[in-house]
Amino acid sequence: MTVDVKSPITKAYETFGLSEGDSHEEVRQAYVRLVHQTDSSEGHWGRVKEMDWAYEVLTKYLRGYEKRSRSMVGSAPAVQRR
Repeated sequence: MTVDVKSPITKAYETFGLSEGDSHEEVRQAYVRLVHQTDSSEGHWGRVKEMDWAYEVLTKYLRGYEKRSRSMVGSAPAVQRR
C-alpha cells in the first residue's frame, strides 16, 4: 500500500491546479474562478470547503513568506570598507 504524504502547501496548490511558487494573485484568481464554476446549490459543499481550506492555507503561507522576505531586506551584515 502506498501512502500519499504531501505537504498541506502542495495539496493546496493542487486543489487549484497551480504549481508551487505561484503568486498570491494567481492563487486568488484561481480561487475566484473555481468558486464561480462550482454550483453550491448542487450539493458541492465539500468541494467549496476544500477550496476555502486551500485558499486559507496558501494565503497564510504566502503572506508569511512575504514577511520573511521583507524582514531580510537590509538585514545582511554590514561590509566594512577600508
